[in-house]
Amino acid sequence: MPDKDRTVLRLALIGSLTVTDRAGLDACLDKYSRLFASLRVWDSHSDLAVIPVDGEFSDLGNRRFAAAAVEELVEVVRVGDGETAGDAQAALALLLRLTDNGHQGRGAA
Repeated sequence: MPDKDRTVLRLALIGSLTVTDRAGLDACLDKYSRLFASLRVWDSHSDLAVIPVDGEFSDLGNRRFAAAAVEELVEVVRVGDGETAGDAQAALALLLRLTDNGHQGRGAA
């Protein structure tokens, strides 16, 4: 694609992702946003659901406090309102990055 530095991309994304996949998408968007004049998700035309799956946070091992926090955040994602659920999704994605369960760079080919 020529003239990337003058190209604006607005992505309309619809579907569901795991927390791990969302972290990968965010990493990919971050990486490629530097190549274009603008690369962003078009929020008013997007409907992405982030659904935690069993085992995504199994790397926490015996860290009881972290495991309890994950359980609470997962519950908020599943039953919370839009803004609260979004905050919980962001917290889970950050936790994945910190534990490296997101396999750094995944999806950012």
